[in-house]
Amino acid sequence: MEPIRYLHAIGGRHKQWIVMANCFLIFCWATPSSQTFIQVNNYQEERVIYDVIATIYGQVEPDQLVVLGNHRDAWVFGGVDPNSGTAVLEEIARAVSNLRAKGWRPGRSLVLCSWDAEEYGLIGSTEWIEDRQKVLGPNTVAYLNVDFAVSGSTFLVTSANPLLYKVIYSAAKMVKCPNPAFDTVYDEWLHYRSTIFNGTKLPLVGNLGSGSDFTMFLQMLGISCADFTYANITGYAVYHSVHDNFYWMTNFGDPTFTHHQALGLVWSKTAILLATSPVLPYDPRDYAISLQNLFSTFVQLYGPTLQDQNITLSYIAEELDQFVTASIALWNELQNASSNSSISEQALRILNNKLMNLERAFIIPEGLPGRPFIKHVIFAPSSVNSYASATFPGLSDAIFSALHTTPPDWDEVRRQADAVRVHIRYATQVMQQPGLEFLI
Repeated sequence: MEPIRYLHAIGGRHKQWIVMANCFLIFCWATPSSQTFIQVNNYQEERVIYDVIATIYGQVEPDQLVVLGNHRDAWVFGGVDPNSGTAVLEEIARAVSNLRAKGWRPGRSLVLCSWDAEEYGLIGSTEWIEDRQKVLGPNTVAYLNVDFAVSGSTFLVTSANPLLYKVIYSAAKMVKCPNPAFDTVYDEWLHYRSTIFNGTKLPLVGNLGSGSDFTMFLQMLGISCADFTYANITGYAVYHSVHDNFYWMTNFGDPTFTHHQALGLVWSKTAILLATSPVLPYDPRDYAISLQNLFSTFVQLYGPTLQDQNITLSYIAEELDQFVTASIALWNELQNASSNSSISEQALRILNNKLMNLERAFIIPEGLPGRPFIKHVIFAPSSVNSYASATFPGLSDAIFSALHTTPPDWDEVRRQADAVRVHIRYATQVMQQPGLEFLI
C-alpha cells in the first residue's frame, strides 16, 4: 500500500491493525509527534471468474498450439491496461474469423485467450494452465502476450525468450510504421531502442520477468514467450488509476488508434509465422549468444567474490561451449530442412520438437529456492521486484543470501551453480538428440 510506504519514509510506524468483519482498519503514526489515521475498506468476497478461449484448429498439425493472450479485468476503467490490448485481441479474432469464412486455416492451431482476474495475481491464466498443463506442456509452440497494447506512441517494447527474436524481427519488418518518419515498425524500434547483439545493431528485446499472463507459461511449463506493447520513453502517468480511461487514450495515448493497429499487426503476424512455417522460425544460435552474454556479465559481477570462496564457474563455461556447438549444428539442420522441398513430415516434427523442447530443458522441477512455482533456471522474475527479470536467478539469489546472512551458506551457491550447469547440459542434449539419420 503506497500510503504506508510514504508514512514509513517520513519516520512513521504501524501502531496497530484492527480487523472488522470484511474490511481492514489501519492506525499509523505519521511522525513521533503526530498521528495519522488511515481507513482502508477491502471487501472480501468470493467471485466466479471466466476465461474465454477460442481455438482455430490447424490443418497440418492441429495438436500444436500457438497461443495469444490478454487479460480483460481492470483496476478501474482500464483504458490502457488492459482494454487497449483487449480491443486488439478482438480485432485479431475478427480478422481470423473473416479468413476462416474464406476457407483459410493455419498449419498449427491458433488459440486466443481472454484472461480474467489477472490483476489479482494472474489467477485466470494460472488456473487454466494448471488445469491443462499436460496438454499445453508438450504441444504449445509459443505464448504471445499483450497486457496493454498502447501506453504511448514512441516505439515498440518487446520482451521475449531468445528463440523468438528473429520471428519478432521478421513480423516488425512487415508492418508499416504509424510514424511517417520511419518505413516500418522495425525501423522505428531500431532507432529508439537498439543493442549490439553478436556484433550487429538490432532492436532491443528485453528479458521476461513477471507481472503478466506469460509468467506461468514460461515458469511452470517452459514455453517460449513474448510480450508486446507500444510505449513512450517514460512510463504513462495514469497507470492503475481512475484516469486510465477512454478519454486519456483518445486525447493523449493514441488518438488516431494507428499504434493499436500496428501493435496488433506485429502480434498477429508473429503468431501467423509461428502457425504456418513448416520449420519453426526459431534460431537456437540466438539462445547461445544470449547465454554467453549473460554469463559474461554474471562473471564480471560475481567472479571475484566466488573466487574468494574457492567456487569455480568453469564447469558452466564448459557446458556453454558445448551448447554453442550444438546450436550451430542444429541451425545447419534447420537450414537444410528449409531448403528441402521434399522433406518428410517426420523429419520436420523431429526438428520442431527439438526447438520446442529446448526451452523446457531449463525447467527445474522442484522450483527455485523458496519459490517452488518459479522454475526457469535462466530467466525468472527478480525475487525483490517481480516485474523485473533476473538471470541465473537461483544462483544470483544464493549469492545475495550468502553475502547478507550470518553464517553465509556458500554450499547453496555451489548447488545453484551446479543446477545451472546441469540444465544447460540438458538443453544441449535436446539439440543433439539423434533422429534424422535414422529415418528411412
